[in-house]
Parts: sequence; C-alpha cells; structure tokens
Amino acid sequence: MREKHFSIARRLTASPPTFICRTFLILVLVLSGCTKVAPLDEKVVATSDFNFMMWKADVAGDFTLQEWHDFDEALQDIKFDVMASGKASGTNGVSNAAYERIDGKTVREVLKTGFDLKLKRLGDEREKIAAFLAINKKFRTRKGDEESATQLANIREEQERRLEVLDRHLEEAREVVQRRGLQ
Repeated sequence: MREKHFSIARRLTASPPTFICRTFLILVLVLSGCTKVAPLDEKVVATSDFNFMMWKADVAGDFTLQEWHDFDEALQDIKFDVMASGKASGTNGVSNAAYERIDGKTVREVLKTGFDLKLKRLGDEREKIAAFLAINKKFRTRKGDEESATQLANIREEQERRLEVLDRHLEEAREVVQRRGLQ
C-alpha cells in the first residue's frame, strides 16, 4: 500500500511543469466561473412580467439609482415605440411586446435601443415643430385685428417653448448616450 502512495507522489513531483500547468488550468477554470459580469453586460430576463421583476430584484444591487433610471427610461421608449408602431395595445400587450424585444439582450443593448428610439422620436418631433414655427412666422394678421395677432403670438410662443423643451430633452438623452458609451 505504501508503494502506491509513493508512486502517486513521484508522478506529481516527477513532472513539475505538468503539475503546475494542471494546477494553473484548474485554478483558471474555477476563478473564471466566479468572475462577476459587468452590470451593463448583464443579460435581461424578460420572458414574462414575473420573470422580469425577478431579474430586476436579482441584479438590483449591481446598478446605481442613475443606471436604473436610465434603464427604465430606455424601456419606456421601447414601450412607446411598440405602441406608436401599432404592434400591440393595452398595458399587457405593450409590456409583452417590449419584453420580447429585450429578453436575452444585455442591459447595454437595451439602453442603446431605447435611447436610439428616443433620439429619433424627439428629433422628428423637433423637425415638425420647427417647420410649423417657420410657417407661422410668415403669417401676418390684418391691421387692427388684435385678437388674431395675440392668438398668433401665443401660438408662436408655445412652439418656441416646445422647441426649447425638446432641445433640453435631446441634450439630456445625448448625455446619457455619451456617459454610457452607447454611440
């Protein structure tokens, strides 16, 4: 019995490079299984409302409040796109269609999709309002028609205010895209 014990020991010590390589390989495999995934590279699980809520609860501590805010904002724009495109309607239908789009994607991909949709939507809306404002600036009222002049001035002011708000929202969305590296 003693000879068997020594033969194993001799095999392990007889070839130190092989022993070290095997030990290193085992160590690498064990440690690679324990490596934490970067929060933005987490895969979203959204096969249902329940699974999505469970996933959010599981990874809640991995994200800052700002990251959750950005994620929720991106998801909201994905849901808005689902509604606007007519792919689904009603709370459950829209949520399920949005979950289909994000299930299995990384958080980074969801952020990119959501903010790309947001930037496009806001940009399109800005273009339309700017075009209406340009047309309204060409309108003139009859001399002495104060009521129409006031109404036209109010419309112009509202459109200018709306453009300012859109510009602010566009800038905020661009800042998130820049901050999260979603270009």
